[in-house]
Order: sequence, then structure tokens, then C-alpha cells
Amino acid sequence: MTHWVLVANRERARVFAGPGLQVPMTLVEEIVDAAARLREQDWQSDRMGSRGDEGPGTHGYGVRDTAVRHGAEDFARRVVGVLEGARQAGAFQHLSLVAAPEFLGMLRKAMSQALERCVIESVSKDLTHQTEAEVRAHLANLKA
Repeated sequence: MTHWVLVANRERARVFAGPGLQVPMTLVEEIVDAAARLREQDWQSDRMGSRGDEGPGTHGYGVRDTAVRHGAEDFARRVVGVLEGARQAGAFQHLSLVAAPEFLGMLRKAMSQALERCVIESVSKDLTHQTEAEVRAHLANLKA
């Protein structure tokens, strides 16, 4: 029985596969969202500025946040598409999700019911910079 572990945040996702958490897993896929690294001015065609008709209390915040969130949601759908294709091909039976808190919610929102049924655990933590062994140990500690 194949177990996959997705370790992700809004910029990077790695998928590991193996028979379980007791033995080293192999890296199946790494997905990087190059757009997440764009500078602020690349996210929008024109920066927010002040206009003469704006009253007190108005500001130019919000556009970048919306663009970053939209980009992260697109990346979540892309990652889920990879997982869904693998599920349909029978590449795994069980899936563990380890993702940054906000991104975990985006992943869950993008999943089909069939893919959700494969998820046996979710960890709301950004472990994308950890090694495979550290991720596996973290998951095994949760079960202990």
C-alpha cells in the first residue's frame, strides 16, 4: 500500500512516496510556484496611489494582498491537480498533508471528495524547509 506525503506552502510543494512512515520515502515530485517570488510591482500593472477625490481614512493597501492570495489559490489548485491525477492513476492509497496553515485550507478547498477520502492526516505546519527524514519523524511523532 503506497502512502504519499505532501509538504507544501504557497511557494513550494514536495511529494514523497513510500510504503509508510517507518522507512525512508522517495521524492516523487517537486512543484515550485515561480510567480510567488515576483516582486510587488510585478503583481500589479500600476501601484495604488492617492487621488485628489479620496477622503480621510483611505489607503492603497489590499491589491497586493489580493493578488498574492489569488496566486496562492491558483498554486493550490495546481498542486491538487497533480494529486488528483496520481489518485486516479492509482499511485497512492493514503495521503498525508503537511502545509502552512492558510495554504492547507486552500488545498482542502480545491480537493475533490474522492481525494479528501484518501487523506489520513493533516498537519497545519510549514515544514517545506525540512528534510524528508525530519518530515517523516514529525509525522511519526504525531502518531506516538
